[in-house]
Amino acid sequence: MINASDSHRVLVIGNGESAELVRAVIEESFIEAIHVRSADASVAIRVLAFDLVVLDCDDQDPFGRELIRALRGEKAPIILLTHYRVDRLLRRQLSEGGVSWILEKPVVVTSLPKLFRYALESKSQPSRYVEMGETASAMMVAVA
Repeated sequence: MINASDSHRVLVIGNGESAELVRAVIEESFIEAIHVRSADASVAIRVLAFDLVVLDCDDQDPFGRELIRALRGEKAPIILLTHYRVDRLLRRQLSEGGVSWILEKPVVVTSLPKLFRYALESKSQPSRYVEMGETASAMMVAVA
């Protein structure tokens, strides 16, 4: 289990208020989090070390395809947050692009720390479906 003595860094990429909320929730769990706007992400990816990426997508790039391409080759798993439905075909395409998990918005904010700890602990062995919260909106789907 991850605790305050573990040193993990999560890179949160996104333009909206929800990305900043995600960063704050992660830091409340004693995990270092850095929030960068999408326009600055390519530089951050090159110069920062991180263990997990949370990609908070918006209407301009609802599935984060450009940023996923920029992250290709990184060893850190990617959690994609989107408010669009992700069907089976798109889930497979995102997986092939490097996405490890997908969270469909809205999510239950109180479930997020558990989701992120799970992702950090099991990044090498994701399962197909992981029910982590009180409602279906808090489900993180592993796509690997």
